Amino acid sequence: MIILNQTSYALLDYLIKLQQPKTITEISKKLSQSRRKIYYHLSKINQALPDNVEKVINYPHIGILLNYNQKLACIHLLNELDTNHYIMNANERKWLIILYVSISNEYITIKKLMNLTDVSRNTVLNDLNNIRDQLEVEQYKIQLRVTKAHGYYIDSHPLSKIQFICKILHQIYKEASVAFRTAVYEKISSLTNFESYFSKEKLDYLKLLISQVHYDLGKSLNQKDSEFMVQILPYLLMSYHNTKVKTYDFEDVKQDFLLVQERIEYSVATKIVHSLEEKFGISYDDMDKYIIAILLLSFRKDKDTHNHSHDYDDMRNTLDLFLTLFETETHITFQERNKLLDQLLTHCKALIYRKIYNIPSDSPLTEDIKDKYNQLFNTVKKCTPLLEETWLIHMTDDDIAYIAVHLGGAIHHKYNQDTHRKKITLVCDEGIGIRKLFLKQCQKYISKPHIDTVFTLEEFHSVKELLLSDIVISTSDAVETELPLIIVSPILTNKDIINLISIVYSTNTDHTSDFSLKLEQVLKHYINDKNEQYTLRNQIETIFLNELLHYFDNI
Repeated sequence: MIILNQTSYALLDYLIKLQQPKTITEISKKLSQSRRKIYYHLSKINQALPDNVEKVINYPHIGILLNYNQKLACIHLLNELDTNHYIMNANERKWLIILYVSISNEYITIKKLMNLTDVSRNTVLNDLNNIRDQLEVEQYKIQLRVTKAHGYYIDSHPLSKIQFICKILHQIYKEASVAFRTAVYEKISSLTNFESYFSKEKLDYLKLLISQVHYDLGKSLNQKDSEFMVQILPYLLMSYHNTKVKTYDFEDVKQDFLLVQERIEYSVATKIVHSLEEKFGISYDDMDKYIIAILLLSFRKDKDTHNHSHDYDDMRNTLDLFLTLFETETHITFQERNKLLDQLLTHCKALIYRKIYNIPSDSPLTEDIKDKYNQLFNTVKKCTPLLEETWLIHMTDDDIAYIAVHLGGAIHHKYNQDTHRKKITLVCDEGIGIRKLFLKQCQKYISKPHIDTVFTLEEFHSVKELLLSDIVISTSDAVETELPLIIVSPILTNKDIINLISIVYSTNTDHTSDFSLKLEQVLKHYINDKNEQYTLRNQIETIFLNELLHYFDNI
């Protein structure tokens, strides 16, 4: 087993996510590490790769880009790494300290924080000062205090504390490596009474309860948000049960949750709490129900049977005006306008609760959407003041990107029909808006094949034996199928487009190798030097793609 520090983890994680080649200089700037360190850790990674996987090579003037087999091997490496040897950076130490101080009911000392983070006393003191500086500029009224009677603790209003911890957890799950998240879980579990509340058995049961909420809720939680809720809920409930929270008058605290009590999500949260109490003999109170209800209200939904309730007439009218404004700006008419309105209403109901209760949310595809669909993004951004002024909220670029995804998925693209078309199944585990946009992208660049739906990963595995497909195109590598499988990004990259078109239109029944691999095999017969092969292959791919995109832009 290879033992890596934080730099090695960061490099592995960065290389796995790369879509285009990056030079050592570009990587060193991105990771804030010297070129020498990047070369050193790249060498360690190559030593750990299996013998049947090519070593990662930095090609002069081009850089590094992992092939499919190398990515799989690197992902496997990340999963096997020993978290006991993981060395945290300053940000990670601060995240861990905040979580620990927020959750633990013990008397916390400098020595305990040194044991928690595996660093010196001076480093811990410096981290604590940085945390205090950070808290001073936060929108939440949070203070890190220390007294002889209580040791270190977080002083804040309960709702502010929940919002702040939710933000920290969101940053951890968005930015940190799997190894760090594992290290956090192991340290919090071993140093607090976390396990007594959420052992593996309790977490599995909670996951089951969350997966069944659509029966009572009349709404289907987005799968990724549902998984995230199970991951963060134990930390949120434990931070509330920290003894320092009890210094606030609970009757005053309840006033902040009057809006929650009026929604069906509160009834569902009450049922979840009752099920946990009944099965495990643990006592919960109203605040626990409020926290669960806030998450249920704030997280994305794929379906909502309550959309036609008169409670949402005003919101629907506002969205209708928004669509009219967008259509005026773009000279586009949506063919299934009512269906799009329902989807936007489902999305915006959750959006408003996220804004009310300061629950963080972002789109991992925002930069891709701004890059590849810049005109669409900017037009949506131009129209969003109508929503902001009506609902008294501020929409970030991530919020706008989500709206753009829904609209982009609804814009009609013409595509040709063919009696001899291949049957294609799409699998995308993102939200419904991204799934629709993914479908439209595939329809734009693959005109002949028949694409009739987009499955989530769970849906695909439940019906895969019944499908009569020729090819599966998936945004997830967790798909299990014997059919030819193409892995792509939700926002198609240039390489994705080349591979899709070359494989789908090919008369060859063997789809196991992609365009780049076939091109590489041809070049090997004429050019011996691997660097020259790599350079020429990239140049040919670029020329081919430019011609290809020009063709599709004109059909």
